[in-house]
Amino acid sequence: MDSKILNNISRIIIPFIQILGCYIILTGHLLPGGGFSGGTILGCSFLIEKYFIGESSLLKYIEGSFGDNLLNIAMLSYILLKLSTYVLGLHIDWREYGQIIGGGSILILNIVVGIVVALALYKIIRFIGGDELARD
Repeated sequence: MDSKILNNISRIIIPFIQILGCYIILTGHLLPGGGFSGGTILGCSFLIEKYFIGESSLLKYIEGSFGDNLLNIAMLSYILLKLSTYVLGLHIDWREYGQIIGGGSILILNIVVGIVVALALYKIIRFIGGDELARD
């Protein structure tokens, strides 16, 4: 997009959107939300950044091999953690209920799901939309 208004507003609100997404991921085991909703918010913030601002150093990492490797590692971590909880009966539990680190393996699962959803959403929309939507 060539609109200076959208460009400037996007530069102001994107960090707040990303902080909100991270907050929802990290507190999803205590409050409504979690990895999927927080990951969706993060993925949408990446799309807003790509389409209204253009390239950034973060998007170069996400679109490169680092983003692919991070997505693969997060999906493998999710599978292994779920298998350990269901098949082996292992459940990581750290502290009391209500603390940020008190969710046990749920907190780790929320973080992993958030990474998977954010990166997959960004990559799928970029694949479907193509580069004609971007401001490259």
